[in-house]
Amino acid sequence: MSQHERHKHLFLVAMLAFIVIFVPTLHVAAFANMPFGGMVKSIEPCDDGLLLYVRTFKGLMPFMWEYGQLPYMMHIPPHPGQNLLGMSSYIMSPCFVGPEYIGQGFQILYHGSSI
Repeated sequence: MSQHERHKHLFLVAMLAFIVIFVPTLHVAAFANMPFGGMVKSIEPCDDGLLLYVRTFKGLMPFMWEYGQLPYMMHIPPHPGQNLLGMSSYIMSPCFVGPEYIGQGFQILYHGSSI
């Protein structure tokens, strides 16, 4: 095998390694957050924030608004019937009231809401 052929094989192996290792990583990073929007159906107060049940196109989904997050314009969702539009992560946050477990929801990263 000549020097040129060895370099060609090494290049092909390196490209294959790049594709196998980095392409799935980029795919996961691109979908690390999910957009959501819909009407708030119910709100459960928790020790760390609010557990919201939002009617989305996927059905009724739980989201967790945690204290300290920065909402846009209309602040925290104060009542059911309000519309939310924002971005959440795929990480679920638990909701506790004292020692009692209430549920869990996707962490809201940012959102805007109607009045």
